[in-house]
Amino acid sequence: MKSIEFFVKGKPEPFARPSPGKYGGFYNPAKYDGWKNFVALVTKQQRALLGIEFAIKAPYKLTCTFFLEKPIKPKYLWPSSCDLDNLLKPIFDGLKQGGAIIEDRHIIHFECKKIFRSGQPEGVLINLTKAFL
Repeated sequence: MKSIEFFVKGKPEPFARPSPGKYGGFYNPAKYDGWKNFVALVTKQQRALLGIEFAIKAPYKLTCTFFLEKPIKPKYLWPSSCDLDNLLKPIFDGLKQGGAIIEDRHIIHFECKKIFRSGQPEGVLINLTKAFL
């Protein structure tokens, strides 16, 4: 299998800086971990549906389209919310945790965009393929 494409329905949660713990150490915010784990779960389900037993061979090309709720009162002339690069981190981690990729450092090409709309489900469309050098 050289590619996989699927939609993860839910509010995309951006990566946030780890917070200091009460007894030392650091932890990721619960929203981030929940979204990352959900991406991993959907990834595993899609692999099972398609009969993909092993991760796609590296290197990888990843295309992500994030569908986000349009802000009611945008701060700028165009809709804006979180940073695009912070939306990608849980996708990278979820694909690894879900077994679709070996390691996110092997993603050598990615394309991503945010689409804002009202009244439509939020989520991310993921397309992962083997990149050819």
